[in-house]
Amino acid sequence: MSAIDRLTRARDILVKLRDESTPGPWEANVYGGLSMPAEKSFPVRFEANYTVQADADLVSVLHAALPALIQVLDAAEFNVKQDKLGYMHATVSAALALADKVIGAAG
Repeated sequence: MSAIDRLTRARDILVKLRDESTPGPWEANVYGGLSMPAEKSFPVRFEANYTVQADADLVSVLHAALPALIQVLDAAEFNVKQDKLGYMHATVSAALALADKVIGAAG
């Protein structure tokens, strides 16, 4: 899979997850769950009958960071297409590492 293919695939995965999830902002609550907007607010459990606060915090922060992650992938794709920075530039390399993790996690 080419660098462009990897960046595009990861972006598509993140956009789909964003579009299909409950809109934010999400916040970790004192019970270790996630508080979502209005009527969709309910705790998210990460283990059977047990919630880990750090997991709720992580999901909340990553949900908020999702637009920036998509922008990073878009910027790297632009730079690769324009051949401005090359594949080994730190920002492109980091974006490709991000893309590979997203694709791997999505299965």
